Amino acid sequence: MPYPRAVLSIDAYGDTLYAQVMRTPFPTNGPYPPCPFPLAPEHLAVLTQQNAVLARGAAVRNALRSHQGICEVLDAMNTLPLNDIRPLFIMLDDASSQRINWEMLCNTSDQFVALDSRWPIGRIVNQTSAYPIPPSELVTPVRIMVVLSALGIDDQENEWTALRDAVIQGRKIGLEISVNILVGRKDLYDSIRAEVAAGLADVNVEAMPSNASDLTQAIRNWSPHILHFFCHGLSDSNGQQLELATSADHTRHDADPLAVPHGSVTVTTQHLTKLGMTLKNPWLMVLNCCSSGKATQTAPSMAAKVCAAGIPAVVAMMEPVTSADAYRFTRAFYPETLVSILQARTDLNTQASTTLELAPIMYYVRDAIAQSRAGNLPNSPHWSLPVLYVRSVDAQLFVRPLAADNAVRLRTTAQLLIATGAKIPPELADEIVNKILDDIPQDQRPNAQGGFTHG
Repeated sequence: MPYPRAVLSIDAYGDTLYAQVMRTPFPTNGPYPPCPFPLAPEHLAVLTQQNAVLARGAAVRNALRSHQGICEVLDAMNTLPLNDIRPLFIMLDDASSQRINWEMLCNTSDQFVALDSRWPIGRIVNQTSAYPIPPSELVTPVRIMVVLSALGIDDQENEWTALRDAVIQGRKIGLEISVNILVGRKDLYDSIRAEVAAGLADVNVEAMPSNASDLTQAIRNWSPHILHFFCHGLSDSNGQQLELATSADHTRHDADPLAVPHGSVTVTTQHLTKLGMTLKNPWLMVLNCCSSGKATQTAPSMAAKVCAAGIPAVVAMMEPVTSADAYRFTRAFYPETLVSILQARTDLNTQASTTLELAPIMYYVRDAIAQSRAGNLPNSPHWSLPVLYVRSVDAQLFVRPLAADNAVRLRTTAQLLIATGAKIPPELADEIVNKILDDIPQDQRPNAQGGFTHG
């Protein structure tokens, strides 16, 4: 079901951030020009101080409300009736704006709006950095690939259990799902194999590959629609990467944790972005890993880079996250996501295209984590750590499966338009698109710049 979005933009010009309203489902007295955004990540309260989460949320609110148009949008959203969902998205231009905790935004009553189901919060990667991709093709079975191996986490079977239960429930409501899971711990590998032998259908389990090259090739070969990582993550001045452990790593760590402090399989941002550009029909990547959504002072987050490279939606963690909260995330996220995919598939029985909006699902995720800290939310950032990155101001577009030649024509035409850039006038670009893609519906075609408005 479509949910009208409010979209704000935070753009960097030199060392200054500027805010503006890009889209609003509410009437305003604008349009208003961009104005300086008076908040930098360095100005945010330190999370160890009393009521730091509330202080950060209030700082974001006050900075946004300094723009008259944004102030009008926020006031309108605050008056929405119950069950009237209008997601709030912020398009972020650079690493600096990505470091701000938009998900902590408070209203004028100091209530966290991301914990209000009426206006869930998401992020949009800047369009100029986004690699063009055609619409997502909704085919079944839904292919979910899980990469599960976090060194030193003894109860990580809880992540598998949460995923497995969501898959079983998804199948019960009528969604065909196929699962491929790569596991590091030998005991968990054996346990899942036993479940498969006992009748858990359409689940394939394999041991964690010994290096990133083999891992990413295995992912490409299986070609998942949804790719889920549960492992350690790092994002700081030393770099951005995921750290996974092989069976041998786990065995040696169990014997002597100090001898093996890290997993031996390092997946860099470059590995992930290459996956984003080469997977055939990806819908979603989930990085249930510490700091996978965290930008550094000089580099956008892993999640933002992967989304820009070609994954329509990426969910990640803004900071280090506890394993208990990671499990809460998975238990809340996947049942709702699979229901939404089933609804999209049902829509396509009677129409050529449909949309899937993940932002409302992020409300359930944040609420589930918040409930574990009930009564202390102003001091508990944990509920705000899951962040959603998408590629477009419009919700993700799904279409019925395209013929192979149609998919190739869409990609080739988009690449042609990008290559020509400003060398040809827009009307000629439109004419080229109309001639090459005359049998493809208008909403599935690239625009004159080679981009897709849906992502």
